[in-house]
Amino acid sequence: MRSLSWIAIAGCGSMLGACGGASPGEEASPPPAVTSQAALSSTVTRTFSTGQAVDVGWADELSQGFVLAATDTTNRVATAFLSGTQILFDPTSQVCVTDPVLGSFCHYTRVTYDSIYANFDPGDLSVSGNTARLKTDLGAATAFSWVRCVFEEATLSNTCADLPPSGTILLQWQKTSAEYVKSIGITATKSGPHTVRVSGSRAFFSADTSGTFLGTALLHKSGSMGTSSSLTIDITRTP
Repeated sequence: MRSLSWIAIAGCGSMLGACGGASPGEEASPPPAVTSQAALSSTVTRTFSTGQAVDVGWADELSQGFVLAATDTTNRVATAFLSGTQILFDPTSQVCVTDPVLGSFCHYTRVTYDSIYANFDPGDLSVSGNTARLKTDLGAATAFSWVRCVFEEATLSNTCADLPPSGTILLQWQKTSAEYVKSIGITATKSGPHTVRVSGSRAFFSADTSGTFLGTALLHKSGSMGTSSSLTIDITRTP
């Protein structure tokens, strides 16, 4: 017998500023290609059966991101896996210019990309009835990968490095009846060297969400929770 609970926080993809990252009338820096990578290419795949699901995406002037966490129980043995990405814009790097064609606009010249995946304690994720909660300390995670890339427009550099496991994630969901959606298909999100591809079918209700991801409070967020089936998660890291 197999059972599954999973959480997905879907960000705004690789288009910086598409859902946030710039104030009205401003433009965010374009997503750079990775020019310095901490490790070689690799792909991690996780496949799950039918289970419960929740998600939330966030984006504001200075941050945007997503997280995906799943627990799978086979023959009474539970395992758990998470993937997360956040994009942070350095407020001290804002530059405003005037173009004869485009007019006046502002953007950030320094952007940090955090890409994470890890196994974690299955007891840190609970989905029950109309609520869900994820609280985990990444310092205790295994099979861990955290890549941080910093893009500097001034030098056109994008320097990446591996970081040790650390930090906490604390997120909560409360189901509402404002919206009900069924979906079948594939979503993909790219940030820094990681591309996360999720395929499967879902049926979900909207949900109120709150919490923090590695110290970043979720603002301008939307969430949902419901069921998923035949879920496959592929995380590809490219140099």
